[in-house]
Amino acid sequence: MPYPSYSPQVVKGALVRLLPDQGLRIEQSFIFPYNPEVLVRHFQAPADPRSPARQQLRFNLLLDATESLSADDPDPQVVARGISQELATLEALFAPNRVSRPSFLENLMGIFGGRLDSRPGHLTIFFWGAGRLMPVRLLRMNVTEELFDPSLNPLRARVDLRMQVLPKSVLPADGMLEAKFGSFPLSGE
Repeated sequence: MPYPSYSPQVVKGALVRLLPDQGLRIEQSFIFPYNPEVLVRHFQAPADPRSPARQQLRFNLLLDATESLSADDPDPQVVARGISQELATLEALFAPNRVSRPSFLENLMGIFGGRLDSRPGHLTIFFWGAGRLMPVRLLRMNVTEELFDPSLNPLRARVDLRMQVLPKSVLPADGMLEAKFGSFPLSGE
C-alpha cells in the first residue's frame, strides 16, 4: 500500500526582467533549477542616517544536467547542449540596461524645463518566496563550469550571483506589479 506524500510543494526562486514601459511584460526570466542552500545578505549603513541601509545579496546556484541525462527519456536539448541554454539565459540577464527612448513630447518638456523620464527600460525582480520580492540590479556573476560532455558542452556549473537591492521607488507606482503577480509584499527598503 503506497503511503501518501506529505512533502510540501517547493517554491523555486527566480530572477525576472520586466519591461515597465510595456505593461510589465516579462522580457527574460530564469527559474532556479535548485534553490540555493545559502543566501548571504550584506547591509551597508548610508551616509545619511535617515536613508535606508543599502543591501546586497549573494548566493550560489547549481546548474546540473547529469540527473536529466540519466533519466529514461532525457531532454534532447540537454543531450545536445548540456546546460548551455541555462547559462545563456543567466548571461542575458546581465545585458546592459536598455534606456527607454523619450517621446517627442518628453523631449519638448525637457527643452522647456520639464522632467524627462530617464528610468531604465527594464526592471529585474528577485523572487525569493511570497514575502520576498525585491527589485535588484545584478552586479556580478562568476561561473565555474565543472563537468563537460565529449563535445565540451558544460554539464554542471556553479554560479555565484551578487546583486544590489534597489529601493521600492524604482517600481511603477500604478499598481501594475501587484496586478500581474498578486499582492506580495515587496522588500527592498
